[in-house]
Amino acid sequence: MTQPPYSSRSRSNHKPLLFHGDYYQRLHYWRHLRDQLQVSVQPLQDLMHIYKQCPLTYTKTNFFDRNSWIQPWLQIQKNEYNEVDRLIHMWHTLKLTENFSEKSFELIQCEQNSKTFYIMCVENQFCVVENSTIYTKKEFDKNYISTYNHNKL
Repeated sequence: MTQPPYSSRSRSNHKPLLFHGDYYQRLHYWRHLRDQLQVSVQPLQDLMHIYKQCPLTYTKTNFFDRNSWIQPWLQIQKNEYNEVDRLIHMWHTLKLTENFSEKSFELIQCEQNSKTFYIMCVENQFCVVENSTIYTKKEFDKNYISTYNHNKL
C-alpha cells in the first residue's frame, strides 16, 4: 500500500489520524480505511499495519464480558483502546466492509511463553497484531495455546 491517505500528511508525523486526529477526522479516516480495505490486495496486513500503531491505554473492556464491548462509533469518539478494544475495533472495521461482512470471525485469547495475546481469526487466517503476522491454523496451533474464543461472530 502506498502512502495511506488516512495518515497524517506531515513528513515528520506519520501517525494514523484514525487515532491521532480530532473526532471528525477519526470518523472520516475510519471510513476511508474501510474503503481502502475493500480494494486492497492484502487487507488483513493493511489493517494490522494501522492498528499496530494504535496507542494503548487502560479501559474497562473485558474480553470475557461482551456487555463491556462498546460500539465502534463510540470507540472512535472515546479514542481509548486497550488490547481487547483494539481487537474488537479491528473486527468491527472488517465487518463493516462489503468484502468481509459475510465472513466467519473468531476473537481469541491465547498464550505464548506465558504472555497473553488477543488474536482475530478471519476464515482460518489468524492475525497477530503484535508481530504483524498472519498464521494458518496449523502454524497458529504450533505457536500459541488458545485459552478462550468468541466464535461465529
